[in-house]
Amino acid sequence: MPRVGKEALSQFIRTECFRLLRLNLSPDVQAFRHERTAAGMPPVQPPRPGLEYLAQAGEEWQAEKVADLSDTFGASIVIGDRYTTQAGNERFREIELVSVLPAAPLGCFIVEAQFEVGAAFEGALGIATYRQAYDLSYARLRPDLIEVLPAATADLNRYVTPAGAVLWLGDDDPRVKLRVIDIKLTAEPSPSYFAEVTYYSMALAGWLLDRGLANRFVVVPNAAIWPGSHDASCLVRTCREIEDQGGTATYDQMWNAMREDLEPVPFEVFVGRVKHFFITDLPRAFGSPWQHLPWHVDNRCKGCDYLGYPWIDRNGQPTAHALHCMPTAEQTGHLSRVAFISRGASTALNDQGITDVPTLAQLQPNSPVFNAHYSLRATRNVVSGRAASLQAQQSAIPPQAGTSGVMPKYADLHIYITVDFDLGSAITFALGVKGFWIEPRPFGYVGQRTTQAYGPHTHVVDQKDLPVERRELMAFLNEINTILTDARNRNAGTTVQFYIWDSVQYKHLTRIIGRHLQAILADQSIQHLAALRRNL
Repeated sequence: MPRVGKEALSQFIRTECFRLLRLNLSPDVQAFRHERTAAGMPPVQPPRPGLEYLAQAGEEWQAEKVADLSDTFGASIVIGDRYTTQAGNERFREIELVSVLPAAPLGCFIVEAQFEVGAAFEGALGIATYRQAYDLSYARLRPDLIEVLPAATADLNRYVTPAGAVLWLGDDDPRVKLRVIDIKLTAEPSPSYFAEVTYYSMALAGWLLDRGLANRFVVVPNAAIWPGSHDASCLVRTCREIEDQGGTATYDQMWNAMREDLEPVPFEVFVGRVKHFFITDLPRAFGSPWQHLPWHVDNRCKGCDYLGYPWIDRNGQPTAHALHCMPTAEQTGHLSRVAFISRGASTALNDQGITDVPTLAQLQPNSPVFNAHYSLRATRNVVSGRAASLQAQQSAIPPQAGTSGVMPKYADLHIYITVDFDLGSAITFALGVKGFWIEPRPFGYVGQRTTQAYGPHTHVVDQKDLPVERRELMAFLNEINTILTDARNRNAGTTVQFYIWDSVQYKHLTRIIGRHLQAILADQSIQHLAALRRNL
């Protein structure tokens, strides 16, 4: 019996992979083992080293935010099944929402309360037949927090229906308002997280109808995500500031401060995507055996349990299975093996009978097949050449391949930059720089050239603290300036090119420089700042 869980929804929103969706609908756990074996599904690949620590960090972050609520609003406002770990930390077990909601006090936060997806939600979306047609069930949902708010709460004057409609509440509507809040260890919540919380809200609205509680409670669309941060929460800072001044924070002050910590979910943006998942995507996932569903290995596959990347376990044994996607792509000559062929371009090629790398390698650049997709038209001179290189296992530059206007024809000084950052706190934890210089000479020069290597130099941010990040950023920029100055002293005509291996890192690098720009411009410890700014 396949089962829809919030993981299946969020991972499909992130990857748009129907093969992964079908595999996730039959999770790799004991209860589904017979079903998976009968369908010939591969096992989950063991997680990469460190992922278990990321999961632990997420649990610790959630516990920290719940503790913030207890410390500010009061322990009596946080409703749940508390227990203390061996390390002395407070945690919460899952509880049944129906057992606590009817008597929950206004202004409280219900922690780890689960509820079932029922008939009202299914009927509103027109998917009530799925249980019989696909033998489908639904995993119970358990938001991190459900906030219970008075009917008169300002700015919360709309409610959600199980179908995802957002309607206005009357001024005299006496119903208590429920808001879903999910805690995520990420500074920038992804669309999949927003879709997940949207699903929670719609299903909760349906659950209220199923339980006969819709006349007492209503779900508001103002759901939120409590993201990661390197700073103490605004809620905690506000309470401390008020206490330092001899006062006591009021509920309204604390609630408004907490709003600054939360990332609002654009409910009406994501409700359509959630509905499309249930109404259109799920039937398609059941429309064919999982092996025949569309798939394509690209950057969205990172972290997938079925990617089949050649990880080696602690015993030196490979962890990939023959039916995982990367081994399958290699065995079948899948088109995704050709660099920069998108899913859309791959589909366009398949529609014209070009189903694998060997067939693609035989095409000439003037083939009309390439007219079927805009990216194929733009890269027609290199696509078949890349496929041919894969076949021959030899690199080559296809005729009339052109050059990149982004990369220089030649540079005397190459500077390689890496920036690694913590997704949870959005603070950098390491910056690295390495350089290589070769003495400029006229074109056609034959003879020895002077060379110079720089680094590598690594600057580790050993604390989640902005002043520490600023200190290492200053040292990092000084290192770059030292390399530039030395190369220009060796030859004033030196040309330079910076290489940043990932656009996301470039985005983060510009962000942290912007965050500390005032301090950078004011700090006299950076020598030759004018030269650095000119060189950059």
